[in-house]
Amino acid sequence: MHIPGEVRHEDSELPFRRVFRMLVASVGVTVASIAAAAWLLPRLGGGFHDYDEHDPPLPPDAAKLGIYYDSIRDTADGERRHAAERRALESYGWVDRERGVVHVPIDAAIDMALRAGAPP
Repeated sequence: MHIPGEVRHEDSELPFRRVFRMLVASVGVTVASIAAAAWLLPRLGGGFHDYDEHDPPLPPDAAKLGIYYDSIRDTADGERRHAAERRALESYGWVDRERGVVHVPIDAAIDMALRAGAPP
């Protein structure tokens, strides 16, 4: 019972068991969440993947921009693919002949767009 004017102090001890239970529960929830994410991510199609033939080609000045497909250039096959991508970027050709879609070098595409009246 509190007597008016009496000086009282709060209990300074932490409830160790309660704090310990909360710590264990927090660690458990964290570990379970990480395990669930590690299990779900590959099944949902997420995560990291190696580059393959469906990835867009790099622009000719990609190295200047700091864009690299380092993982594919580590092998002779990667070097051949890189050379093929560069040839495709620097040449004219069909993307889809039936639909009339072509690829042109970027410099030529810029020139064509400017001649057609696109703003610089």
